[in-house]
Amino acid sequence: MIYAALDQGNRLDWFNSGLVTGLILGGSILLVAFVVHERTTEAPWLNLNVAISGNLPLLMVLISFLRFTLLSTANIIPQFLSTVQGYRSLETGQVLMLIALPQLLTAPLAGFLLRRIDARLLIIAGFLLIGTACWLVANNLTQDWTGVEFLPSQIMQAAGQSLAVSGVVFFAILHLNPTDALTLGTLIQTARLFGGELGSSFITTWVRVREQIASAMINLHVQVGDSMLDERIRNYAEAVSSRSVGDPEANSRAVSLLGSAVRTQANVQSYIDAFAIVAFAICAALVLIAFLRDPPPDSPARPGIRPKP
Repeated sequence: MIYAALDQGNRLDWFNSGLVTGLILGGSILLVAFVVHERTTEAPWLNLNVAISGNLPLLMVLISFLRFTLLSTANIIPQFLSTVQGYRSLETGQVLMLIALPQLLTAPLAGFLLRRIDARLLIIAGFLLIGTACWLVANNLTQDWTGVEFLPSQIMQAAGQSLAVSGVVFFAILHLNPTDALTLGTLIQTARLFGGELGSSFITTWVRVREQIASAMINLHVQVGDSMLDERIRNYAEAVSSRSVGDPEANSRAVSLLGSAVRTQANVQSYIDAFAIVAFAICAALVLIAFLRDPPPDSPARPGIRPKP
């Protein structure tokens, strides 16, 4: 129910919708009831003591951050290409398909490194790549960007996600007692699913709100009688005069072109803000990594330790 509320929140305007409010309230009640049941039953399905002990809570938050960044940028880029550049779904898909290649290459490298270095170093390296990629886009994005311009940053982000995910999952396994495998698997899947849905719903709402703010700010500088505005409209009118019936139609089309230009710039600014907020989220994740404690010294998955036959 909470997942459904997150999925439909932006479309239904969040708490202004009775359905979204009811889903969140009902889901929260059921979640509390589940926790109470697990704490009081003689044969709990999940070991909640494991879920709130050691590094596992932080690791679940980091997995949520990873899915947050993955689903965020997976929504931002198609929205930008379709809204600003007029890409069709097939054209957008061809751009995003190329992002899978670096993950295929970095996954074996991550497995090799995890047996030789501290997994936290790999997690840090992955998050730094993701944050750098998002920050580069936030500082360079313009309305002229096409799918090609996104590829360098997205390849960097894809490589970073592969390293970070491998490191986080491996570091979680280092804390695993075989009897708690079900608990760990459930926590990872829950963090993955809700992190992704939070990222998707948050970024969709963030882009919508930031576009409205940017549009309002730009329109403050569009004043009737302004000499630069009049010149821009005259230039638009001259450009479309050969395909218009008289000056009134040319002027009307010029005003429409001006409105389209304002919407385009507002959209571009909202996507810049979206990449910037993801980069700041990565900074918060890096702070959390500093609080990860060493894994148990007798962990069978720890580098240099072989499990007993």
